[in-house]
This record gives sequence, structure tokens and C-alpha cells, in this order.
Amino acid sequence: MIKIAIIEINAVYRRKLAYFLEHSEGVQLIHKLQNCKNMVLAFTGNLPDVVVMSIDYPGMVYIKQHWPSVKILVLTVFNEVTDISTSISSGADGYLLKSDPAATIIELINAVYSGGHGFSKEIRGKISAHFKHFSQKDDPTPNKGYSKRESSVLALLQQGYCVAAIANHCQCTTELVNTVMKSLYIKLSSPKS
Repeated sequence: MIKIAIIEINAVYRRKLAYFLEHSEGVQLIHKLQNCKNMVLAFTGNLPDVVVMSIDYPGMVYIKQHWPSVKILVLTVFNEVTDISTSISSGADGYLLKSDPAATIIELINAVYSGGHGFSKEIRGKISAHFKHFSQKDDPTPNKGYSKRESSVLALLQQGYCVAAIANHCQCTTELVNTVMKSLYIKLSSPKS
């Protein structure tokens, strides 16, 4: 049973999400919080496996600093590249939109809990589009700080391959591809020195 905490400022959405999770198999909702202020008290003694939360960058950083094993799944209405990038840089293991189907929440909770990274279809599309915009002068090669795997994945993303096709082409798991994508996203989104 995967232990879940919700951190959601919108009371109506928090109740709906809680109801959905309480009636879903394989997960146990242990905390429903409005914000990160009561997180320390709540998590002491009953630490969740996965936190499903709205965007709160300081809260994400705090979670990863104090409880690195806890997985963070951002659930929000914001689908801009900067929001996605900053969330990933702040420690998010996954990102989906409130407009995504409810089943996607469970799917991505399982993905991040299993050590993968959970990105909804729309977010994967945004990430792929972001990667495609890098020109040949930004072509990642191992001597520019990218591993061989990162170079391969980025090249395939730039060609329009989806995660499953990349995994098939590279003969690896989709979880590994998502992990590499997270690493690339952080590297490509950080300011050039």
C-alpha cells in the first residue's frame, strides 16, 4: 500500500482528490494538508511515500532536504515550461495537470513510487517540444557535460520520438528514459555559465 499525502490549497479540489484517492486501490491517504506549514508536524511519525501537491517550490525543496526518500508528484493547472522546469529543479519526481484523467494520478503515483518519473502525456509533449528547440550548436555531446545516454535520448527527442520509442531504440526501460529526461531538463534549463 502506497502512503499518500495531499498538499493542496484549494479546499474543494483537495476534498475531491482525497475522495478519489480514498476509493482507489493500492494507495492509502494519510494526510490532507492545505499547505506546507503543517507538513513537519504531520509527517513526523507518519511519513508518506508520495506527496501529491500543488506548486510550492520551497516546500518541495524542504521535503527533499529532510525526507529524500519521499517522492513528489506536482498536480497543478500550470503547464508552462518554466513551471515544469522549476518544479523538477526543486525536487519534483513527476508533474501532471488537474485536467488530466483521474486514472493518470494513480498511474503516476505508481510510477514515482517505483523509482520512475511520472509525467502526464501533455507534460511529456511539452518537455519533448522544449528539447526539440535546441539547435545543432547546442547539440549535446559527452564532452559538453552530457553522458552518452543523455546525448542519445536528447537526439531522439529532437527527432520527435516518444518515451516508449526511445526506450525501445535504446533497449532500456521507460523509467530510465524518464530519469534521463529529468536530468536533461535540469541541465538544459539551467542558465549557461
